[in-house]
Amino acid sequence: MITNGLQRLLVLSLQNTPPADTIDLTAAVWCDTAWPHTAWTDEDLPRIEAAFHFLCRNFDRWPTPKQFIESLPKRGNKLKLVQKMTAEQMETGRKKMAQILAMVKKSA
Repeated sequence: MITNGLQRLLVLSLQNTPPADTIDLTAAVWCDTAWPHTAWTDEDLPRIEAAFHFLCRNFDRWPTPKQFIESLPKRGNKLKLVQKMTAEQMETGRKKMAQILAMVKKSA
């Protein structure tokens, strides 16, 4: 993924772009810099891609590994529903929310 992102940057011919024949070595340095203390997972792939999109859109000069790391979107705490709520559960939730809102309005 890093090599792919660097190749995209390479095509842009930004200032200070490294020579094309060094892109594999450049990718190795970027990986050494980005990975030493981070446990990366497949869920990080969209973050890496987003960081490279950001770099391609916003930089006029070849970015540094530090700028890449700073461009990574934060890891999100995505909660996944195990199963969808039933219509009955949704209605119960709506009623409880209405009760809570009524209590808040009374106390205000």
